[in-house]
Amino acid sequence: MTIIGTQSSDSVSGRRDVRTQGRRSWICLIIGMLLLGGAVSTDAATATWTGGGSDTNVSTAANWGGTAPTSSDDVVIASGSALIIWDASAPGTVNSISLNSGFTGSVTLKKAISTSAGLTVNAGTLYTDKDAATAITVTGTFSIGASGTVIVRRSSTASNGAGQTITAGTLTITGSLNSDGEGFADNAGPGHGTYNAGGTHGGDGDWNT
Repeated sequence: MTIIGTQSSDSVSGRRDVRTQGRRSWICLIIGMLLLGGAVSTDAATATWTGGGSDTNVSTAANWGGTAPTSSDDVVIASGSALIIWDASAPGTVNSISLNSGFTGSVTLKKAISTSAGLTVNAGTLYTDKDAATAITVTGTFSIGASGTVIVRRSSTASNGAGQTITAGTLTITGSLNSDGEGFADNAGPGHGTYNAGGTHGGDGDWNT
């Protein structure tokens, strides 16, 4: 009787172990599903320019339908002719930026920017800032389409001057990437004359000599 009782107790204990293991398996499965769901929810969202704000700053939520871009967003500008300012309060890093067909305005950088999944300028114009360093760093492809333009302006007039830095995994240009007329101001380039004469990289001086 004692043996049977012990066996019965072991058997019950065994059933409890099975049930407990079963519950643990379901708990692990549920946790795994929750973690998977969490991973999916972190995919990049798309922030699309609407231009509904009282200014043209990227950090103004009303310009994006109520929510300004965050560092994980794909930023899309595909309409309007606004002179958009990527202002100091806008994110310095986003997932990607696309200036697409339908946009005829410009975007001027007031800070350095970087993207995790590419930068595309298929329309409009992208400017670096003038007399301030606004480097562009692109993980992936920096593509300038046939109707897109990127203007690189000087970052400084100090000493012999300084340009901007553009870093990309791949650079594809069928449109325009240039710095025409964006060098030194009159009488500011290295080699300028004593009496407001023109200097290299800067064009003519005040007296056109």
